[in-house]
Amino acid sequence: MKIPCDKSEIEYIRRIGKKGDKPRPVAVTLLTMYKKIEILKNKKSLDGSPYYIKEDFTQKVLEKRRALQPQVQKLRDEGKQVIIKYDKIVMIENVNSNLKSAKKRVLSISPDINNKSAQKTKKNKSNITTFFTPRNEQNSPERHSSIDTNGKL
Repeated sequence: MKIPCDKSEIEYIRRIGKKGDKPRPVAVTLLTMYKKIEILKNKKSLDGSPYYIKEDFTQKVLEKRRALQPQVQKLRDEGKQVIIKYDKIVMIENVNSNLKSAKKRVLSISPDINNKSAQKTKKNKSNITTFFTPRNEQNSPERHSSIDTNGKL
């Protein structure tokens, strides 16, 4: 199942039934409802293995679920999607019909690339070179040190 579960998340584990030759089921009580729901959602990953996971209901709830089973089968034969949750029949509405109302917002259509508006040039935009004063090569001081004709500084 690959669901991480620490010892701190388990309240207790017990075996059900009398000790004998047959394997006995194990009842696990978890501290958080989140972990229980996560495990029950991923129980289908155990298909094809000798293990299974079921919710542990009281005897009263199990009897009520057995009594509801013929009604559920009748509704399924009529083409309706129904499930039993705890001790009640729940009808699942068509998912596709509620698809539009389930959206929080409608995404806008992106504009065509060819219709991009060109950005106008700024009126007061100036080039950095306009702030420099032009140099006259004759008036500019020499940067190199002058060398005496004798080769000394």
